[in-house]
Amino acid sequence: MIIELYLKPTGISAEEAAELCQIDPEVFREIINGEISIGWEHAYKLAKGFNTSHSFWLNLQQDFSTKQVP
Repeated sequence: MIIELYLKPTGISAEEAAELCQIDPEVFREIINGEISIGWEHAYKLAKGFNTSHSFWLNLQQDFSTKQVP
């Protein structure tokens, strides 16, 4: 989702986005790869970096997690 909505359209790299959101680049990479969940702290940082709401990110995470349960 982050790649399609933010990285591709803006042409910024994952490293640049991580810096923009003030998230460690390795953690950011784990988030975009679906390896770790977005919690409150990262939701607020993503919201600030991408000018969205924290609830947007938490809802995306909830939707993603719900779809991953068999």
